[in-house]
Amino acid sequence: MNINNILGNSEKNWKETQDFLKKLSKEERKKIEENETTLSYKVKELLDKKGIAISDIVTRFNRNSKVWGKEKPIDIYRTIYTSSFTQRANSIIYDAETLKMLYVKTGIMKYHKPEDFFI
Repeated sequence: MNINNILGNSEKNWKETQDFLKKLSKEERKKIEENETTLSYKVKELLDKKGIAISDIVTRFNRNSKVWGKEKPIDIYRTIYTSSFTQRANSIIYDAETLKMLYVKTGIMKYHKPEDFFI
């Protein structure tokens, strides 16, 4: 695994997302921002119910992201939170079109179905 390739792909995806967002109308950008806020609150509520204290949380839209279990890249919302206990960042991935939670990522190769993680 070449770190330069990983960083290069990450930067390319970020630029593509920024270019996409710049082309949207104010209303479309506002809807994405509202979804980001709503999903952050939703995840915080789910983590509170599970008893997971967090020190920070943020949700961002990502264009054409590769996701676990999908062959083609899709638009997603990625909520990243840091557990107060472990001080490690974890991600929750949502399909941007349906706002359906796809999976929870708690490590480099640790993927969980939402129904398994939020028992």
